[in-house]
Amino acid sequence: MAQTTETSTTPVVAAPILTSTPAFSSDTLQAVQKLFRSRRTGGAILGFPGGYMLGYGLVSTARGIDGAPATLAIGAVLSGISLSKSARFSKLKEAEIISAYQNGKPLPAYVRTRIKSKHLKNAKPFDATAQRSTW
Repeated sequence: MAQTTETSTTPVVAAPILTSTPAFSSDTLQAVQKLFRSRRTGGAILGFPGGYMLGYGLVSTARGIDGAPATLAIGAVLSGISLSKSARFSKLKEAEIISAYQNGKPLPAYVRTRIKSKHLKNAKPFDATAQRSTW
């Protein structure tokens, strides 16, 4: 039995090369960096009065001074908030989130909800199609 093979007259065309745009936006990255920087600064600034009040409250409580437990409590709360901000918005967390975002993962909810227009101010728009100048 003879087998017949049909040949196609349609020319074979290579698939087009697609230049993919990055799955991330540089203005979002800049906003994340500004957010983390401002939160770290706020945590450090809050840590000074919190630490002072915590220390003063401990010494005052040991000496039996009136109002010391309230000062101790306020100092503990402020210090706790400062430590929480420092841990949540650390440079290590920032690097992890930026790396994950550049790899196509979404930003965590606590970052997305905190990015405001003030973090996007002066952000340079990202143009994926822009060509480099060869001047």
